[in-house]
Amino acid sequence: MIIRNLIKMNFTNGGELAMTDGGVPVQFNGTLYEPDLYLDEDGITEVEESLEITTNDWNVSLNVLSPDDPVLLAFTSHAYLNQRVSYYRQYVWDDGTEQIRKLFEGLMIDFEAIDAEDGYTIQVTASANIVHWQQVRGRTTNSDSQQQLYPNDKGFEFAGTETQDIKWGKS
Repeated sequence: MIIRNLIKMNFTNGGELAMTDGGVPVQFNGTLYEPDLYLDEDGITEVEESLEITTNDWNVSLNVLSPDDPVLLAFTSHAYLNQRVSYYRQYVWDDGTEQIRKLFEGLMIDFEAIDAEDGYTIQVTASANIVHWQQVRGRTTNSDSQQQLYPNDKGFEFAGTETQDIKWGKS
């Protein structure tokens, strides 16, 4: 199985930055996610889920080579503030089928540019009010969805089967 992260950032000037860490371009929802564009290796934090109404922050790090880079200029000119960022994960199975799941969608609220030897590292913080009652919306738990990730797991195989001969109450 191949797993790719897809991140899309919007800016106030109408620009957008769509990137993936998968080594190949990915077309999704009318957007072309460019491979290995700005994404910092190990710079994507996990999205934490909760059963309560919470304000969740999520962080991603970008690498910028030049002080004149348009992405760095978009952050320093505050064109990022309160603009949408979306984080998806693409799963490609050995048989060629694929699935893309949304892991986070929120607004960029802060950034920090750190000067490095080979350019700058931009640490972006995004925030979202998220309600998770029992599951993340769009995520299913059934035999088919379980076997897509774990082909040998038969744990949900009979979950939807009704048994007709259960006797309730006194006989």
